[in-house]
Amino acid sequence: MPGFDISSLVEFTPPASRCWLCLALLPPGMASSTKRFRCPGCNSFYVPSNITVFSNTISTTPEVGSVLVGGSGTILSWPPVYGSAVVQPVVGRKISIGAEPMAHAVDLAELAVQLREASGENPPLRVLMKLLLASRSFIHITSFNFDEFTLALLEMAAQGTSIAATFSGVDPKRMGVLGQVPAEAPSLECRVEGTRADTGDQNHGKLIVIDGLLAVIGSPNLTRPAWRKAAMNMEIVEVVTNISRVAELNNRYFSPLWKRLQPAPETRYSILNWTIVTPEDPEHPDQQKGAAQEAPMKEEIEPSSGLDSPGEPPDVPA
Repeated sequence: MPGFDISSLVEFTPPASRCWLCLALLPPGMASSTKRFRCPGCNSFYVPSNITVFSNTISTTPEVGSVLVGGSGTILSWPPVYGSAVVQPVVGRKISIGAEPMAHAVDLAELAVQLREASGENPPLRVLMKLLLASRSFIHITSFNFDEFTLALLEMAAQGTSIAATFSGVDPKRMGVLGQVPAEAPSLECRVEGTRADTGDQNHGKLIVIDGLLAVIGSPNLTRPAWRKAAMNMEIVEVVTNISRVAELNNRYFSPLWKRLQPAPETRYSILNWTIVTPEDPEHPDQQKGAAQEAPMKEEIEPSSGLDSPGEPPDVPA
């Protein structure tokens, strides 16, 4: 039996949150940050501000008004509060994997071993189904094409977890089935980069991330024939259980694509007590640097922007 140092267990730190826009896995220091920082996935600039709650309304400084999500006009619900209260910054979408995260990690590790040592009893497709059903918080997927069998698997798994999937090179005949997904599986969101009829370059990567703890990479598309071929060693399947590597794969290959395929994108978002400035916003620090090469950079940004200065965000401990 290989040596195992039980002290390594105290180093287990599962991811705590995801970027609001691109679903990047945020390092622990960012997840609890009260300072501005860059998202490691989409390069958006997070700027914190206190939120003061007056009676049953929410106001943000410096302007008073309701907090809008993506500028859609949706007012975030808030329980009645009498008098004012300050809400401390909370970063991104919270990741919750239950009261015993270590036990959940062990369950996923056992499935990882099964996938690495696929057999007649546990062929790759069966282990994939078990992985999808084991998720407690979220699943991120990128794939070239899908079929109705695997879409049904995702819809079933989405009854118990949140799934974000991007598809490229989709068979045009299958586009219609995606229209039923919101009603059948509200927790499954699919974004399509293009179909086989499109001539431009499309993503060809294959990645599945489970709860930020495990990732599956390799050659098979998310189709039943491809995963059956994996059982015959005709497809390459690799499972990653190093949490840092899982985050790196997610933030590099999934998150930028997810944000790029966002419907009706905007350049700036106000979500709870954070202003999120995307790289396309004129006041994003990178845009300011570019403008500085042509004209002197202005010393101050208008207070309404929520940015203190056009410089880089301070370092946030990982």
